[in-house]
Amino acid sequence: MKIHRAHQFFCFCILALTGQMALSAPQGIEVYRGVPIPSEQAPWQVAIHVANLGPVAGLLCGGTVIAPHWILTAAHCFWDPSTQQRIPNDVLSMSTGAAKLSSARKYIEVLEVIPHEKYRYGIWDNDIALVHTKTSLSPPFMALAAAEENDRSPLSVVGWGMTERSSVSNELLKAKVPQTPPDCAGVAAYDGMLTIRTFCAGAGGADTCHGDSGGPLYRPLGGGRGIQFGVTVGGLSCGKVPGVYAKVIAQRAWVAQQLAKTGETLLDPDRERAEASRCTPAGIRAATC
Repeated sequence: MKIHRAHQFFCFCILALTGQMALSAPQGIEVYRGVPIPSEQAPWQVAIHVANLGPVAGLLCGGTVIAPHWILTAAHCFWDPSTQQRIPNDVLSMSTGAAKLSSARKYIEVLEVIPHEKYRYGIWDNDIALVHTKTSLSPPFMALAAAEENDRSPLSVVGWGMTERSSVSNELLKAKVPQTPPDCAGVAAYDGMLTIRTFCAGAGGADTCHGDSGGPLYRPLGGGRGIQFGVTVGGLSCGKVPGVYAKVIAQRAWVAQQLAKTGETLLDPDRERAEASRCTPAGIRAATC
């Protein structure tokens, strides 16, 4: 679910008493333009869906595993737009470990969903959340960026969200998006919408779309590793103008504080880069990666 201001292109009407959900989405939007990838390229990717609809029809959002019992995603994924109230946890399901949604084979037991305490539904600021899991998840995990980087080459996005061909993709898709002016200069409709905790990426073409919220904007590394710079939170359209992302660097301290409550810590991105540098063909054959 990719938020457009206080509106949604995806309309999720969740009936808390029955757990039922109705979906509607615009047709014919040319978006995303990603390519299928195997799960080994994104082993930290999580799908969040409505339990009784299954992982494909009920897709809500994505997320990333950042520690053995923690998933990072977007806060708005857990709000019902029709009531602007939290979605009950028992309506939701989460899975990981499969590139095809229909082949989801590892379901995640959730202990708690923790939205950022300053998040307010309908805005992009502080639109992040953590999921504390009962299920112990396996590495590699996603590393969160600790500082800006000088590399201005495109970053990557992944997800099962809406494509130019269908409502959602059964295949996990990946695309590269350029790093554009972070304040979305030139997109007049974004004036006043962004804060120091949000930024833009993309320039039309490949993009995130409905169903990709909560997923990462990241720098791929070798061996299934990555460094995450943004959490997908919204945009004005899919594939037309830059998308909007929660700035991971600005939220890293908050995330680390939550993990510390359970004695877990975030990965060191510099160490991840060093580990990934060993993931050459020779390193893989020597089992050093």
